[in-house]
Amino acid sequence: MFYGVLGTGVALGDSWISPEDFVFSWGPLLKDVSRIDNNGLNQSNSLALKIQQQLAEGKYEDATQTWGDLEDVILDHSNDVDFYNFMLDAGNGVATSTTKTLKGVEKYLTYLSIKFSSTNGASAVDLDSFMNGPIREKLQIIPQNLTWGEQSDIVFYAMVGDFMKPRIKEVDELLTKGVNVTIYNGQEQKMGLKIGDMSKFVPAHLFWWHYRSPYRVEDPSNPWPIILWLQGGPGASGVGFGNFLEIGPLDINLEPRNSTWLKKADLLFVDSPVGTGFSYVEDEKLAVKTDDESATDLTTLLKFLFNNDESLQKSPLYIFAESYGGKFAVTLGVSALKAIEAGELKLQLGGNNFFLLSRYSYALFH
Repeated sequence: MFYGVLGTGVALGDSWISPEDFVFSWGPLLKDVSRIDNNGLNQSNSLALKIQQQLAEGKYEDATQTWGDLEDVILDHSNDVDFYNFMLDAGNGVATSTTKTLKGVEKYLTYLSIKFSSTNGASAVDLDSFMNGPIREKLQIIPQNLTWGEQSDIVFYAMVGDFMKPRIKEVDELLTKGVNVTIYNGQEQKMGLKIGDMSKFVPAHLFWWHYRSPYRVEDPSNPWPIILWLQGGPGASGVGFGNFLEIGPLDINLEPRNSTWLKKADLLFVDSPVGTGFSYVEDEKLAVKTDDESATDLTTLLKFLFNNDESLQKSPLYIFAESYGGKFAVTLGVSALKAIEAGELKLQLGGNNFFLLSRYSYALFH
């Protein structure tokens, strides 16, 4: 089942780095800015080399654990550096898990949850209460037994074997097909929504939120675009974070955001993979385990939304993603392109342009 909300907007009117060449930059970068000492640098470099070897051998789950160990070393030697802004300390007092096999991974999950919940820290309302309170009441379509959460551990652990798998091949495939991939890498009114009916039952429980922009200009020579936003994690909610904390028309206090991307495009947010945000699985064993499985679900959603809507078919689709979402974006790009070529999906990728907004290029390379 896909279920979601359709909004009218606000009421106010050439070469790629191979895995063998990729340099894990945390240690050297933090040493350059005096955030870790030589001991920390040496340990992190040693673990980085171990990760490279594991990736070369296809031991992706082992690489994920070593990556968690690498984060532990960085945190221990830097007073818990904030990975989203390396000049700051996270200050979250993350406790080390007692589970030895996934210690670093669990520490990272805790860090993500705290980081996401504190985004735009000046907000007067926490995102959990906001999504499970006013938003749930407004939508009237969320299953009673479903609770929105900041970071889905179910999704993360289901995908732990795919977490470190490089996606350079998919980028090359898109480039070969003439689809441009752009990577940005760096450190960091009232409701006014017209709520749509719950969608028909189809194979996956994905929650989507589509804003039709009130700023839309109908120009056949320059079609109004639609942006699909994919959050990272994996397991972080695009409908929650991307929508209300980053680029949507309203902030967490339901006040208009002047810088919203809705001024330039329609916006489509999806809680993906299933198990994230308001998307759900009836059995945790059904959670997707790979980026490719997530891409398959998202492609099915695109067919559901676009194939029977001629107005959407006229809007070029641009795929944007942040952090780990970069991996979802490129696998979705390949999957969607194949469906388009097979005549199964009626949409156009934004003028053969494909956008990837990633805070970290490790979303592609790991």
